[in-house]
Amino acid sequence: MEKTLKVTGRAALSLPPDTVRLRMEQRDLHREYGEAVRLSTEHTAQVRRALAELGPEKVKTLSFRVDTEYESAQDEKGNWRQVFAGYRVVHALRAEFPLDRKLLGRVLERLSQLPAGPELHMEYTLGDRESARRTLLAQAVESSRSRAQVLAAAAGVMLGEVLSIDYAWGPEEEARPLYAAAEGAALRKNAALPIDLDPEDLTLEETVTILWRLGE
Repeated sequence: MEKTLKVTGRAALSLPPDTVRLRMEQRDLHREYGEAVRLSTEHTAQVRRALAELGPEKVKTLSFRVDTEYESAQDEKGNWRQVFAGYRVVHALRAEFPLDRKLLGRVLERLSQLPAGPELHMEYTLGDRESARRTLLAQAVESSRSRAQVLAAAAGVMLGEVLSIDYAWGPEEEARPLYAAAEGAALRKNAALPIDLDPEDLTLEETVTILWRLGE
């Protein structure tokens, strides 16, 4: 029976975030379906132009939906009932740009000047996550090799060739929340406030399990 040794190697890497991920929801409501869609198209175009003026040109759509919305109202007898309020169009967008305090401040200020500003949710992340991932994979393989060599030496056998490699995506702290404005009004109210950012490092991990052949 062939002698084998299976060893798991792990690697972790903490890196300072260098990118802001801006998620925006443009929300528009109107009783007429066509007008609701028209308003959404107009306001979304304003968001795109505002960001393009400052640098983040690649504004991508994450989702687009139209829902019917109802609100509670009392009739003449004092009974509460649901009344049609209109069609709610929600256009979710995403943009990424370098984590720079001045640029972030300009982006918030510009968006706050829009007549119908979007809801904002911001996270900080890594611009080149794949490069970090490749580094981690190499370190995880080396970790497995180093441990296997120690075990083989202690057992008095030779570490042979690799027979198989099992790999699964490790837990990735890809992004952390940075800022959220519930609505355009909140953004306009707070856009002028200074933002002092000193984000924590993000931690990425990788795990690789290697099956080695053992020799005498």
